[in-house]
Amino acid sequence: MVDVGQAALDFTVMDHNQQQVTLSQFKGKKNVILSCHVFSFTSG
Repeated sequence: MVDVGQAALDFTVMDHNQQQVTLSQFKGKKNVILSCHVFSFTSG
């Protein structure tokens, strides 16, 4: 669990254009919201 104000671990994901995006790219530039949707896009 990440607490408010605590730095998140850096990670890389693919965006909607299949380009790699890394969390650290936004450091000091934008606010980032991390959200986990465990059952999204699944039948369960």
